Amino acid sequence: KIGDDIIYDNNEYGKNGIMHGYLEKDWGTNFPQTWIWIQASHFIKDENVSLTLALARLPIIGDSIYTKPGFLGGFYINNQVYRLGTFTWAKVKMLDIEDDEDYRQIKIEITNFMESVRLQVIATVPNAYKLSREEAMKVYPHLLVPQSDGYMMPTLMEWIDATVWIRFVDDNKDIIFESESTP
Repeated sequence: KIGDDIIYDNNEYGKNGIMHGYLEKDWGTNFPQTWIWIQASHFIKDENVSLTLALARLPIIGDSIYTKPGFLGGFYINNQVYRLGTFTWAKVKMLDIEDDEDYRQIKIEITNFMESVRLQVIATVPNAYKLSREEAMKVYPHLLVPQSDGYMMPTLMEWIDATVWIRFVDDNKDIIFESESTP
């Protein structure tokens, strides 16, 4: 949680000093070959729910061709954080990426070590992947595409207006939470 209110353009955010935030710092020198990063915290059903999920092919030794799949995630609900990741022996049971003319959908299902707690995620973004950087910036001006300086190849596209649907199911297969996050 982040304390203090934020005032931007005469609008106040985080009433009463309570809001959720995310902070990251990478001290490493090697970037994964492939990765998917999902961050959502504006769920229609409950604004106090947050999801962070990262899946990647991680380099094992330096910049070698040897990689290993890994993931980590945190799901915050009802003042509790559920940690799911390679380090907890959780598993990605399904990862599917579907493209059509307008959208890209990333579907993920994760189970815990006992394969009982399930997290299902569907992230939907505009499909700019078929366009060049210049074309994508014209069609989608809200798209964040950093200039390539040789450190983050291939081209990275980040969306600030994706939608993320999640369903979180407990050991008894009861739905704890199901909702969609919107920009």
